[in-house]
Amino acid sequence: MKIFNILLLMGLTSLAAACSGNKTIEKDGVINVATHMQHLNQLCLEDIQSKEVSYVPLETTDSSLIGDRPYVRLLKDKILVSSQGQPLKMFDAQTGKFISTVGLVGQGKGEYNLISDMPVFWVDEKAERIMIKFSGQEILCFDSNGDFIENLTIPDEIILQLASQISSGGKLYFYFPTETSKISVYDLKTGQISETISGYSEEKAIQNDYQGIPIIYNGYGNVPTCPSCIIRQLKNDGLFFHYKEDPVIWKFEGNTYLKERFNDTIYVASENKLESRLIFDLGSWHCPYEKRFDVDGCENRISIDYVLEGKKCLYFVFQTNYYNIGKTKNFYGVFDKQTHEVKISDTESILDNNKNICINKLQTATEDGTFLGLIPATEYNESASEEDNPVVVILM
Repeated sequence: MKIFNILLLMGLTSLAAACSGNKTIEKDGVINVATHMQHLNQLCLEDIQSKEVSYVPLETTDSSLIGDRPYVRLLKDKILVSSQGQPLKMFDAQTGKFISTVGLVGQGKGEYNLISDMPVFWVDEKAERIMIKFSGQEILCFDSNGDFIENLTIPDEIILQLASQISSGGKLYFYFPTETSKISVYDLKTGQISETISGYSEEKAIQNDYQGIPIIYNGYGNVPTCPSCIIRQLKNDGLFFHYKEDPVIWKFEGNTYLKERFNDTIYVASENKLESRLIFDLGSWHCPYEKRFDVDGCENRISIDYVLEGKKCLYFVFQTNYYNIGKTKNFYGVFDKQTHEVKISDTESILDNNKNICINKLQTATEDGTFLGLIPATEYNESASEEDNPVVVILM
């Protein structure tokens, strides 16, 4: 065990040295990924958080066990964790003590279906509510203690099962990848679609382009919140990947932002339209929009999977060779919003020098910029069992 600890310390010391790697200041409005793909650096805690970090081991009991493919969200003083084949579970954010499940899997009151064997949920931090997709046009609503409130029926104009969504202040924001009207806003108080945020018009894959039977991969890809990926073959030998619950929209400090796949621009919603906020400079790694379905050459093109926003930085995850399943290459980046410094790593680990441990990739972020991730219990505490629930990492 001493030898193992010495080797681990040597490895972490080397990583710490990498944390002080060269940084390049970029111009306003641009996130320069291309240059930093040539100079990869270890991501470190100080690159990401500005105040404090908390590690919360989740209580392990027969009723609180977390399954495979877990992902985590924060609501007030509660941690919410979904996992494969399990109902949503609630823990105390300070102690990690198990509180209860949020609803149950089933067809009764306060019960819901699993989608691709996962509960699909999100939170409304301002309204202090938990939303879980049921089936068809139904959403179940729970309060911040996990108590059932009501069933919500979404208008048929919004195809709920095809949309990705967030909720804030009693409004639901739905994103549609095949519509020129990018985001529809549904007001829970009035039961009406209160506004539509328009985007640009570009050619999309349509039903007539598909051939063969779609393939559904549960849990495929880098996106923790995605229960499954639907893969369609196109007539020109291209591939079309549709990630259910793709986290392309987010809220931060009252603003609504959008970052779609194969579009290098981050937009801010302003006066019912989208305006450019930041642009990823991918250089030769850029994927021209007309080549977004091409398998040939995808090893030399970047697809950005998701962006999380914190108080200090944007954290983003991307990949190359995305259409060659099993051969994809993953990358993780940080963009400092004040200095515009960029760091890129080809490992998901984020080094915490103070505790000499590595944090896995971050999964979600709150509206005020708090990042959340998970660490297997054995990586946080060597005396833990592999059956123990994971440790939640909260970066303020």
